[in-house]
Amino acid sequence: MQKRLISLAPGLAISVFIALIAKFGGQYIPMVGGTLLALILGAVAGNTFMNGATCAPGLKFVEKYVLEASIVLSGFGLQAVHLKTMGNSILWILVVMVFSTFVLSWVLGKVFKSSKRFSYLLGAGSAICGSSAIAATAPIVEASEEETGLALGIVNALGLLGLVGLPVLAHFVDFSELQSATLIGGTLQSLGHVVASGHTLGEEVGHWAVIVKMGRILFMVPLLVILYFLKRSSDGKSKAKFPIFIALFVFAIILSQIEVLPVAANDTMATLGKWLLIIAMGAIGAKIRVAQLLKISKKGILQGISLFILQIGIALALIYMFV
Repeated sequence: MQKRLISLAPGLAISVFIALIAKFGGQYIPMVGGTLLALILGAVAGNTFMNGATCAPGLKFVEKYVLEASIVLSGFGLQAVHLKTMGNSILWILVVMVFSTFVLSWVLGKVFKSSKRFSYLLGAGSAICGSSAIAATAPIVEASEEETGLALGIVNALGLLGLVGLPVLAHFVDFSELQSATLIGGTLQSLGHVVASGHTLGEEVGHWAVIVKMGRILFMVPLLVILYFLKRSSDGKSKAKFPIFIALFVFAIILSQIEVLPVAANDTMATLGKWLLIIAMGAIGAKIRVAQLLKISKKGILQGISLFILQIGIALALIYMFV
């Protein structure tokens, strides 16, 4: 056990150190945020001064176990009551948007000849909740660090464009407050981007955009289950083990709904999950190799942009018809 801890220590230490810098640095550049900043800092460290062989065991541990723990703990921050608050029309719009976005990513992957793994990552991140969905999807589809890093970078970059562009679009097409909130909450990937973008159109739009977004996040469970069976089917592994972290994620959501724990405890667990996700992003970044990343970046960027445009188009059509 002592030898095991010693072997893990360097990788764990560098991941935590990167996370601390990213968390506090992200407060000064909120447009980037701590999660993406951790990924960038990790990639810089991994491609320059960091000793890969020494840190490898700890980075591997963080990438698997800390990442999965972050997803489980994030379940304490989800509330199914948001689905009731939204109303049936918006709920069905989200169902269509979430699954059409994921399917479109797969189709575009065929067009741009991307790997299925990357298409799954991009689809999950665009359809659900950006970094968290990509992080949850990566271990299921066995994505490489380069594929994960590129998907994270594309989704966050497009989110920044959407943060500024979607309020302008909503104003241009003369959307009501609820329509604007549905557009922003139903398409932007990061919750932070949704909050910032929604509130540029007013407090009421910001409030409803967050509710729509939280309802969308709850679709992560069925999407992860679907991904598991898709991966198992494509690999022909009839006895592939179901990822335990998905079951624990569902259990955490259930606990948060039946109020077994105090609200403060739920909030603490969710906050810890966000910290662990930043730590995991540092480890993933440190294992990214720039040479491999460049090989898939061009077509990946085109796929991401195409997907975001189609996603917004579908949202506009559905909102015009049903909201």
